[in-house]
Amino acid sequence: MSRTYFRNLKADLDGAVKNRWERFERPDEIRGFTPRHSSGAADIWTENDGTDAAKADEETAAHERGALGFVYADGPQKLSVTVPGDAAAIQFNSHTVLSGLRLCGEDVIADKPGIYEIGYYISLKASCAVRVVIMLQANGRPIEGSAVERTLDERESAVGTSVLAALKENDAVRLVMTAGTAVNAELTGGVSASMSIKKLD
Repeated sequence: MSRTYFRNLKADLDGAVKNRWERFERPDEIRGFTPRHSSGAADIWTENDGTDAAKADEETAAHERGALGFVYADGPQKLSVTVPGDAAAIQFNSHTVLSGLRLCGEDVIADKPGIYEIGYYISLKASCAVRVVIMLQANGRPIEGSAVERTLDERESAVGTSVLAALKENDAVRLVMTAGTAVNAELTGGVSASMSIKKLD
C-alpha cells in the first residue's frame, strides 16, 4: 500500500480521536474506557464498567453548572460548647476538588446562587454522655433538614446526612455542633469530618 494511504488513514484516526476528546472535554475520560498507558502519539485504552465515565460525566455537569466541592478535616479536632445553645464549627483543612466554591476555615462559600445538594459526615466522641445536635448552617442560620441529634459518649459515634438548600452568592456554609449544655467533644479517626457540595441547577 502507498504512503498516501497510510497518511490518510492516520489523519482519519486522528480526527476521530480528536472529535471524541472534544465531545467529552477531557481526553483522559472517554466514556466506558480508562487510559492504561501512553505509547507515543496514541493511548492504550482498557474497557471498564462505566463507573469512571459516570463519575466524569457528573463532575463535568456540575462544573458546567458552576459548583462542585469535597472538603474534609484530617485527624483529631476538639469541639467545645461553653454556653448552652452556642455552636462549635468544624475546621476543614483539606479538599480534593473545589470548583465554584471557596474554603475559608470552617466555611465553604458559594460563588453562584442556586440549589445545592450538601452532604456531611462526622465521627466524634465525648468523655461523658451528652446530647448534641450536628447541623449545617448558612450564614449562621440552620439549614432545614440538616440537623441530627445524637447522644455522645466515650465510644466513637458517626453522624451524617444530606439535604437540598437554596444558596445565594457568597453564602457561607459550615458544619457545627451545638448542645443545650456545656460540652467538650473530639473528632476521631483519619478523615474525621467531611462535606460534599454540588450545584444542581
